[in-house]
Parts: sequence; C-alpha cells; structure tokens
Amino acid sequence: MDKTFSQWKKQALSKLDLSKKGSVDQDIEHVVSLLNSCEEYFTTSSCSGRTILIDGAPESSDVQKQNCIWLFVSHQKCTSDDLMSGLAKSSGDAVLKFEPFILHVQCRRLEDAQLMHTVAINSGFRNSGLTVSKTGKIIAAVRSTHGLEVPLSHEGKLLVGHDYIHFLTQIVNQKMEENLRRIHRFYQNLHPAQQGFICRDPALTKPDPGPEQDSLIQPVILYSVVGGLPVVLISGVELVIFLLHYNSNNLYDQDKVVVMGDCCYVNPMVRRTFRFLGVYVFGLFATDIFVNAGQLVTGSLAPYFLSVCQPNYTALSCQDTMHFVSQSDACTGDPDDIMRARKTFPSKEAALSLYTAVYLAMYVMSCIGSSGGRLTGPLFSLSLVSLAVLTGINRVAEYRNHWSDIIAGQVIGGAIAVFLVAFVVQYFKKRPGIPQSPSDAGTANTDEASLQMNHTVETSNKYIAPQSPGSFTEVT
Repeated sequence: MDKTFSQWKKQALSKLDLSKKGSVDQDIEHVVSLLNSCEEYFTTSSCSGRTILIDGAPESSDVQKQNCIWLFVSHQKCTSDDLMSGLAKSSGDAVLKFEPFILHVQCRRLEDAQLMHTVAINSGFRNSGLTVSKTGKIIAAVRSTHGLEVPLSHEGKLLVGHDYIHFLTQIVNQKMEENLRRIHRFYQNLHPAQQGFICRDPALTKPDPGPEQDSLIQPVILYSVVGGLPVVLISGVELVIFLLHYNSNNLYDQDKVVVMGDCCYVNPMVRRTFRFLGVYVFGLFATDIFVNAGQLVTGSLAPYFLSVCQPNYTALSCQDTMHFVSQSDACTGDPDDIMRARKTFPSKEAALSLYTAVYLAMYVMSCIGSSGGRLTGPLFSLSLVSLAVLTGINRVAEYRNHWSDIIAGQVIGGAIAVFLVAFVVQYFKKRPGIPQSPSDAGTANTDEASLQMNHTVETSNKYIAPQSPGSFTEVT
C-alpha cells in the first residue's frame, strides 16, 4: 500500500496544472507546499477562495461553470466598480458567487486522513469530510459553508440598485477576510510548533538513528501486532467460550439474541466478537489522533535533532554553548528529517503498544481469570504489558525518543484502554467465563455458586419467543 501511495504521489505531483488559472493560488502556496513535503499527504486540487460573477443562459435554471461566461473573478478583495464593470457585459442571468477555500488531499492511511479532518474542523472548515474509493484512495476534503450566491440580473437587465451592489461587495470582502483567517489557522495547526534549541545541547546531539525501517521494532512489525493480535486473540477466546457453553442453558443469557423471521439468527459469539473488536478499533484511532495532535502542538525535539538539523554554529553565534537559538531557518539539513525530528512527544509507538497490551490484558483477565489455571491469565497479561514497555525502552535506547516522550505516550495509551474497558465494555462482564477446572471448582465459594444457579433458573426461558414468518423479534 505504501508503494502504491508513493506512485500515486509521484504521478500527481509530476502532472501539469489543468486548472483554469494554471497554477496554485498565491494565498495557499505555503499550505500546498507543506502538505506535499509530508510523507503522508499530497494535494490533488485546491482553491484559496474567490469571488466570481457568472453570466448564464437565460433559459437555464442551473449555474454551471462549463456553460457560463465568467464576467469577473478575483482571489482577493474586490470593489463595487469591479462588479459593475462585469455586469455591464452581461446578456443573460448574472450571478454573484463567493466560493471559500477548498482543498483535496490524498492521505496514505486512514488515521492520517482522520488527523487531517480533525485539523480542518478545528480550523473552522466545518464541512470537511473523508472519502475512500474502490481503489483504496483516501481523500480528505477541506471545505467550509460560508459561501454566497446571489442573482443580480435577468436577460441582461439589472435587478438591483448600485447601493445593493455596494452592500454585497462589503459582505463578499468580509467573507474573504474570514476565509484567509481560517487558512492561516489551518496552516498553523498543520505545522508542528517550532521550538528553539540551545547550542550544542547534549540532550539533542545523539547520532541520527536513521529511518523507522532501520529500527529493531520496525513499523510493519508493530502495526501488524497492533492490528492482528487483537483479532486473533479475541476471536479465539470467544470461540472457545462459545464451544464450552454450547449446550448450556445460560449461554450468553444476559445478551440480546436477534431473530429475523425463520431465516436468520445472529450468533451471540459473533455479535460479541464484533462489539469488542469495534471498541478496540475505536480506541486505536482515538489514541493515534491524540498522539498526532500532541506532536503537532508541542513540536518537541528528538534526541538526534541537532544531527539532522546541521545548524551553522558560526553564523548563529554559537560560541557560547548556552546561547538559545529560536530562528525557524537555523537548520540546513534535509527538511523531511527535520520535520520527523520535531514530532516526538508523545511517542506514538509507546502509546499504541501499551494501549493494545492493556486492552488485551484486561480482556484476558476478565474472560479467563484463574479459570484456565491460576497463573495462565496473569502471566499472559504481564507478558503483553512487558513487551509494550520494552518497545518504549527500545525507542530510548535507539535515541529516537526521550524518556518523557515514552512515558507520555504510555499514559495516553493506557488511560484510553482503561477508560474503554471500564466504562464502555464494563470489564467484559456480560459474558460467561471459561469453566473452571475441577481443582479450582472445588475451592469456589459455595454461596456464589448458589446465586449463579438461581440466576440460571430465572433466565432459562429468555430465548423462548413465538415467531411468525417474516417477523422480526429481539429477545433479551
């Protein structure tokens, strides 16, 4: 997928600009340049916002660009004289339109698109959205709703007076000013914070560890475990529980069984599996968005920042090692490497790995507990958490993150996992556990067993419901 995205990006950036203007609008050149310099994005179309006066055919009720004459167009503020000059050339139905900033960005991954959508919404572009094509292209559309469309003439005859034209000009210019403010906010939210540094700071002079693919725990390995292990583990445990309780009267007795006429039956095991996996995926995306937002806001510098920044110490007057450098253009190294070194707090790898470990550990302990042996559940859960902690330690050992980056990422991932388990799925209690072994059963509390038997008797008839052909019944 990464190779395909790189090919798409190379083809898109090498094509000629086929827009009517033939180039990127001046007010958004910095935005387009920033996005195209990122590995996760590239732009496919854009417009900084414009005021246009279109002359359409009198017999047509729709205003279409391809069937109209453009009497006036401007990407800056306009005057009432500009509009009047355009209206003087009208022979049909003239319409004044203000079209705000719009940008289409193709994203490498869905989480990248979600981050782009979040930045757009927070910048004031409330009409933004995401689309995924059949070929796997993920497009984020950045757009807002503060447009304007007003008819001004019919069959070449002006319908309004000069005072109204002057009033409309003021409204359009106000919208243009607000449009430019939103573009500025969007750019600031996209760009990571520019932190300064101290000359020859020992905390920032570690050797460059190279791209993430050179790490001991490569991204492909981490993301495969984060994405694949929960599916295998949760599906497997649910299947085992279902098979062990298949002939039991209280199989999933606290869950809803969906029966659709005489043709369909949704197995409780399938519903539960999708429920817990759905909550996991939601938390995974939430963790990723929190981490990406934190990296953009803080702009924390990596331990190897000065190695890739390659500042000119002589030009920056860095003879004094305590001299603080705040210039945004102080670096002479590769821009992509510098951008990567400015986005380390909190650590995404630490957050995702601990989120997965804590979620699965709590799932295992709630479902298995001591039923499969007194040490099986705790040992498995401790192993998961230990591997996640080791992932963070490896990041520090390779000089890719500071300890503060790792701790912050693990706090975010662990907190989201605990919150989802505690308040959304409620410790997975709405499920029968794996039956205890005879040795464990002999030590079980007799009063608790008695309560469970009474509960089974009360709920044994919950699945009995009359059905008629074509009916839909939900039995709880």
